[in-house]
Amino acid sequence: MKKLTKLNLSIIILFYLLVSIFIAFSIFKKNQNSLKENLINTTKFALESLNKEDLLTLSNSSEDIYLNEYQDLKNTMIRVGETVKFLGIKWIYIISKKEEKIYFNVDSALINDPGYSPPGTLYEKAPKEIDEAYNKQSPVFAGPYNDEYGRFYSVFVPIKYNNKIIGILASDIEEKYFINQLIKEELFPISMLLITFLVLFYVYLKGIFRLKEEQVIRKIEERYREIIESSDDGILSETLDGIITTWNKGAENVYGYKAEDIIGKSMNLVIPKELQQETRDLLVKISKGERISHFETKRLKKDGKIINIFLTLSPIINEDNIIVGASAIARDVTEKKHTEEILMEKLKDLERLNKLMVNREIKMIELKKLLKDKQR
Repeated sequence: MKKLTKLNLSIIILFYLLVSIFIAFSIFKKNQNSLKENLINTTKFALESLNKEDLLTLSNSSEDIYLNEYQDLKNTMIRVGETVKFLGIKWIYIISKKEEKIYFNVDSALINDPGYSPPGTLYEKAPKEIDEAYNKQSPVFAGPYNDEYGRFYSVFVPIKYNNKIIGILASDIEEKYFINQLIKEELFPISMLLITFLVLFYVYLKGIFRLKEEQVIRKIEERYREIIESSDDGILSETLDGIITTWNKGAENVYGYKAEDIIGKSMNLVIPKELQQETRDLLVKISKGERISHFETKRLKKDGKIINIFLTLSPIINEDNIIVGASAIARDVTEKKHTEEILMEKLKDLERLNKLMVNREIKMIELKKLLKDKQR
C-alpha cells in the first residue's frame, strides 16, 4: 500500500475542496434558475387575470385614473398583489413604452402606499432589461438593483394582444427574500458538503498527527538500530523455534558468523550440543512471557571455540499482543572468566603460602619454648 504522506493528504483535501466548490456552485445556479423560473411563471399566471382590452383604453397619462377600465385593472392588480405576497413579491405593475420612454400604467400599491405610482408616471431609472423584454418578446429576469425603496429583483413579462406587445407586466421581488429562498433550497446539500468536508478535514488532521507519530517512531527506531549496530554485545532476535531473524555487528564479533551467513538458520549452530535442551527450555519460558536476565552459559563460535557469555532474553510481542519470538543480548565474558580463574588460582596459592607461614611461626614458637624448658 502506498505510504500516506502530508502531500497526499493535502492533495486529497484540495481536490475535495475544489469538487465541493464546484458542486456548491452548481447547486446554487440550479436553485437560482429554478427560483427565477418560479417567479416568471407566477408573473405569467398573474397575467391571465388581466383584461387586456382594458389596457388598450389607457393613454399613459394621469387622466387614466378617471377611467372605469383603469379602476377595474387597479382592483385586479391589488387582488393579484395580495395573492403573490407570500412569494416575496413586493409590487406587481403594468408599464408600457411611449416614444421610447417607459411609463407606469397601473400597479398593485394602494394610493397611500409609498410605492404607489399614478398612471402616466415616467419610469426615470427603468432597467435596460425592459427593452430586452420588448425586443425578445419573452420574459426577462433582472437585478438585483437599487431604487429609492430598496434592492430588488424584477421579472418583466410582455403583454401581447393580437401578436403585438401592448405593455409589460412586471413584479418586484425583495432581494432579502430571494436570497433567503436560495439559502433554504441550498441548506441541506451545502450542509452535507460541509459535514463531509469537516469529516475529511478531521481525517486529514488525524493523518497529519499520525505522520508526525510515524516520524517520531522512525527516528526512535533509527536511533535504536544505531545503538544496536554500534553495540559490542551480540544482539539478535529469533523465533520461538530458534530460527535467527536479526543479527548485529556485535553478534558477528561474538560468534564469528556474518549476518548474511546465519540469518534464517537455527541458533543450534552457536550452541554446544549438551546445552541445546537448556536453550529450548529458555524459549519455553520466553513463550510464557518470562524474561531471562544475566544467565551465564556457553556458546560455540564459528571456529569451534567455546566461549562464556552472559545472556539476557526478552519476549518479542507483535501488534496483536502475541509473543512471536525472543530478543537476545549476549556478552562475551570468556576473558573475564579466564582472568577470574587466574585470580582464584593466585588466591589459592596465597592461602597455601599463608598457611605455610603460619605453621612455620607456630613451630618457631614451640621450638623457643622447648629451648627455654631445657635451660631450666
